[in-house]
Amino acid sequence: MSMAQQSLAKHIALDRFYAISAEINPVLAGDQVPPVDQCLCARDDNRAVLETLYATLSEAYPEAGMPYWSVRTWGLMVWQPIILTVIGVHGAGVLPPLQDLRQNVGTLMVAGYSLPDDGWEHGTEAQLIQRGGQALRALCDSLLAELREITLIKPLNALRLVADSLLSAIAGLDRIRPELTQTQRLELAWTWLRAMGLEGQSALMPLPLADGRTPLVLDRKGCCMHYRRHDGELCASCPKQKDEVRFTRLQEELLHDA
Repeated sequence: MSMAQQSLAKHIALDRFYAISAEINPVLAGDQVPPVDQCLCARDDNRAVLETLYATLSEAYPEAGMPYWSVRTWGLMVWQPIILTVIGVHGAGVLPPLQDLRQNVGTLMVAGYSLPDDGWEHGTEAQLIQRGGQALRALCDSLLAELREITLIKPLNALRLVADSLLSAIAGLDRIRPELTQTQRLELAWTWLRAMGLEGQSALMPLPLADGRTPLVLDRKGCCMHYRRHDGELCASCPKQKDEVRFTRLQEELLHDA
């Protein structure tokens, strides 16, 4: 392939990546350039911006306490890298340069980002899953170490929430890869968890519904602590509930959404 052909293929892949990302969620369009003092990036010292984000959460939800503030901060830090990695690999056939991802940190939210034009990796889907899993785990480990400098958060629960978020994105791949069978998505879930060293920290499971459908749902191991807020409750998929309660709530929620 000539240099011109390689350049064209790169632009086509990146255009597809940004188009799919924006379709999934408008804040993922990738057209933001976060100000330096409001930016989260693995290559930077993020202590100041994390302390500000953590403080705004503690002020907004004082009743929820440190367990919620810590876990919520963590979830905000990693949701974009996770979903962008899955979109890149399975939607556009590229791996974003995660170490150069600059995330926009706002009030009570991390949303919007920028990525450079260089550093994107190409390869087969299997190769990109392996490299993507390693890159995503390295990024999460780096960000978690920074967060643990300002607050207490259990690494096991933090990584379980990463696994949950990752598998949630895999379960939703039918939006961009409708040809994938349920069996293929279950296999992808297992392959991604293994690539990240997170085997057994989350799972997808088929859940039969009264209308005849059997969608994939999260069999979660981690808790997001949302129930600690004054306006919160246990999520339908929360592992703090007995399985029969959890499965019944998930079935009712899915039927209602349909």
